Amino acid sequence: MAKSVSTSVKIRFPRELLAAIEDWAAAHKLQRSPAVRALVLRSLVRGEPKCDCDGQPDACSGNCK
Repeated sequence: MAKSVSTSVKIRFPRELLAAIEDWAAAHKLQRSPAVRALVLRSLVRGEPKCDCDGQPDACSGNCK
């Protein structure tokens, strides 16, 4: 019998965050679960932004006003 390399985890998101995840998923042609995994992995690889640049961390250079 093969062992699973993953497990199910139930998580609750605020509606606003879930809407943003669904928008990101649609823009990247992903279903919601793979999108959540991709965003979590992306965050772990990049680390936390030095600032949030008015809610746009992708645009942040770490030198926000």
